[in-house]
Amino acid sequence: MRTVPDISSFLKPLEDAIRLQLLPSISGHPGCSADEWDLLSLPCHFGGLGLINPTKVSDSQFDASLLITASLKDLIIKQSVCARPPDVRCVKAQFWDAVHLRYGWKLLNVPSHCVCGVSFTIDHAMVCQHGDLTFVRHNDLRDITAGLLSRVCSDVATEPPLQPLSGEVITPKSANRQDDARADIHARGFWGRRQSAFLDVRVFHPNAPSYRNSSIPSVYRHHELQKKREYGERVREVEQASFTPLVFSTTGGMGGEALTFYRRLADMLSRHSSTSYSGTLAWIRCTLSFSLLRSATMCIRGTRSILHRSNNASPEMGHIAGPRDF
Repeated sequence: MRTVPDISSFLKPLEDAIRLQLLPSISGHPGCSADEWDLLSLPCHFGGLGLINPTKVSDSQFDASLLITASLKDLIIKQSVCARPPDVRCVKAQFWDAVHLRYGWKLLNVPSHCVCGVSFTIDHAMVCQHGDLTFVRHNDLRDITAGLLSRVCSDVATEPPLQPLSGEVITPKSANRQDDARADIHARGFWGRRQSAFLDVRVFHPNAPSYRNSSIPSVYRHHELQKKREYGERVREVEQASFTPLVFSTTGGMGGEALTFYRRLADMLSRHSSTSYSGTLAWIRCTLSFSLLRSATMCIRGTRSILHRSNNASPEMGHIAGPRDF
């Protein structure tokens, strides 16, 4: 469909095979009317199964292929020297991991036990604190968000210190009262003109044992309220600013307050760069999703063991970097 034009009529046998054989075999539904076939061919987020009708999309697929490969075609014609592509084997392995994670298939070539001594499973890999891989996951989302905010807000900073308490009474028992308390991000002018906004990121694994008896929306809300109890009143009363928790799941979702935040951010970015709101929001979501996917494969394939100083090493050799140094 992407390489040969005007072939929709030749794809009719393929359409019949999908509609009359494949769909009944995977759905248990013996027949499929024309209207049902139109519904099932829609993308999943529109209620379909994503099984495209080849006779209806072949022409658009060819046109899209021409558009996407136009710049590459120009380079080939000009015989330009392109940058060396990434290692194919590495990309292939990451793609395999991503597909296995998406569909819950058993991963290949993973250790039988974690460095902490327990059996190595996907659920354990996503929450294990050894090697600080979960901190890298958190920090990547923090830095991406701060980078986007820096385009439309002033005084953007990561890990901003909060003002120490000076007699203020903060009522929640779980509130952070430490003098060296920090939020994850500060930005001025996001929710209101000249108003400071503090944000804090949290990533949880929805398949952790403690969440298996709870609905996903309730877990998102639980973490949002927990973050607000920890920072909300202190930021409001001492900093005279707003506080927004940005809660993500390792599977790619985000909480209600994070959705509201990134919609507002997409609106500001689209107006700033004169681009479409929908395209900007889709780009932000794609960026965040890829960050979470990279962190998931990192938690599975990353090294958690800590290198130790050799017995023959002298003190003059200096500091050996550990996981927290990166």
